[in-house]
Amino acid sequence: NASGMGDILRQDIAKRPSDYLGKADLFFQRGELDQHYTYSFLRAFEEIIHAEGYDNTLDLEKLLDLFIVIQKSGEKLPFSNDRDKNDFGNTWLVDWGGVHDQIAEILKKLLSERNSKISLLFSRSGRDIRNGTNASGWFR
Repeated sequence: NASGMGDILRQDIAKRPSDYLGKADLFFQRGELDQHYTYSFLRAFEEIIHAEGYDNTLDLEKLLDLFIVIQKSGEKLPFSNDRDKNDFGNTWLVDWGGVHDQIAEILKKLLSERNSKISLLFSRSGRDIRNGTNASGWFR
């Protein structure tokens, strides 16, 4: 089931995060890939960033790029936070609201004092996530 596959995905990402970051764009295929897998992908990176031994060595630009793609998709067609009520087997899976909550959790962790080096790296690359601006004007 999707929940079990999401757990397997999170475990594999923990072992090879750089490989997955390079393919981050594949984890948002609206209408093709269930949002539960997008959530599982994001949750894995939230867990990595939150881990006590995280050393700020991952290039998280691809993760921010994914956030931008998700945000722009929502501007074109708003996300529904309701799963199909007739599909009883999937009603417990994460909806788009859960995906957006996970994005917020990642951003909170990136902006935390503990991860201030991460914020500095984004700032130097033209993405000032503390002030809510970047070259594409994503944060408003």
